[in-house]
Amino acid sequence: MRTKHLLCLTTLLLSCNAYSENSVTIPHKHQIDLNSETLFNSRISSKAMTMSSEFFEEPGVNVLNTFTGEQPTDGFGWVAENLGDINNDGVNDFIVTAPFFATNVPFPAGKFYVYSGLDGSVLNSVTSPGIPLWGYSAKDAGDVNGDGVGDYVIGSFSSVTVFSGATHGILQQWFKAGEFFGSSVTGIGDINNDGFDDIIVGAKYASKRANTSGSVYAYSGKDGSLLWRRNGRREGDELGTATGRIADINYDGLPDVVVGARGAGKNEEGRAYVLSGRNGRIIHRLKPVGEPGLVTDGAGVTAGTFGQFHAFGVGDVNGDHVADIYVGDYNASQDGVAGTGRGFLYSGKNGKRLHIFTAENPGDGFGPARGAGDVNGDGHNDLFIAAYTYTGGTNAGKGYVYSGADNSLLRTMTGTVSGQFLGVDALTLGDLNGDGLTDYLLTGSGVIHIVSGAEE
Repeated sequence: MRTKHLLCLTTLLLSCNAYSENSVTIPHKHQIDLNSETLFNSRISSKAMTMSSEFFEEPGVNVLNTFTGEQPTDGFGWVAENLGDINNDGVNDFIVTAPFFATNVPFPAGKFYVYSGLDGSVLNSVTSPGIPLWGYSAKDAGDVNGDGVGDYVIGSFSSVTVFSGATHGILQQWFKAGEFFGSSVTGIGDINNDGFDDIIVGAKYASKRANTSGSVYAYSGKDGSLLWRRNGRREGDELGTATGRIADINYDGLPDVVVGARGAGKNEEGRAYVLSGRNGRIIHRLKPVGEPGLVTDGAGVTAGTFGQFHAFGVGDVNGDHVADIYVGDYNASQDGVAGTGRGFLYSGKNGKRLHIFTAENPGDGFGPARGAGDVNGDGHNDLFIAAYTYTGGTNAGKGYVYSGADNSLLRTMTGTVSGQFLGVDALTLGDLNGDGLTDYLLTGSGVIHIVSGAEE
């Protein structure tokens, strides 16, 4: 019988008998110490902070703002996302989740925070209304209600909620017990041509075809109705471990989506699928290079978490005018060392592999990433990839910016604080400080840093 890839929450000071629903144990994202003594006790709002020596090794890394969680083990920084400018001040805003935020209930409750990109102030924060793992996933939802302002979507252990970016009120909400409904979420754009953006939800423990085969649901943003559903094929596939919007790659005029299935494949090495936004049909099947028993590029590589959390459209990287796809595998083993990690770039045009990004060291946890846009102005979209257990700084973490044109390394951001695990999530926020350059966000073990795009 195939394994379910379940991990207990021991690093969160929770027992292996963690909260469960229908006998499904809640998994941990990365095996990191969320009770690190190096964390701050309160949030720091320091827009003027420009000294890099406190947090980063490189002298040209300037920290614009730093935030920390309210509780030592709340998982603050689990997920972050660029929401665009939702308060109409000309600067992009962002969301950060803390899905293990504790309340007076006997399970990880969760909380999320929406921050102003301009000054770091809290625009909205919501504690779980009694739903486990509130904020396990979060994404930009697009404009769901047609008011011209971007909205955002929050996933949990059994529900998905869409909030208005303008008023922060609830626009849509769906519940499904026993499926880990909300294990991933994303806005996809308007896939049914009704003028309102729609939502994709992953439910990795859904068992429509087989036990924990997983499912992906597409919902109307306008009225919440189900547009289509795609189910995993085999027991333990866990379809829905990641969902990410892609621009239209099959030329039908509608956006598409990439979804992860971390347990799929003959040897459970994982898969990612590019699905049509119109009907959920498979456009491309993406496989990890270096499946169990294979040797790739002269190195023995075993897939670990391919299709888990990190699967995104990254824009046109190779200049063929079709959006490309990134899939991370932060737990890939190399030469027998687990947790080394890799990142895979695929062509949106034909699904072929364009490049493999590799870790510097064994055990680096390399793979969390986002598309970075065109950072260096060469006409190709670039990538921002992190290594959250980078060993050069004793799990301090590290960020890398890579050229989309030739995959060369453009810059690094090397953490100096041991146990901070920078790179649990990694993304770009656009230009926050008005210097014309894209700025970066790295999350870690209860902490996030916003780094200037300018190197001084």
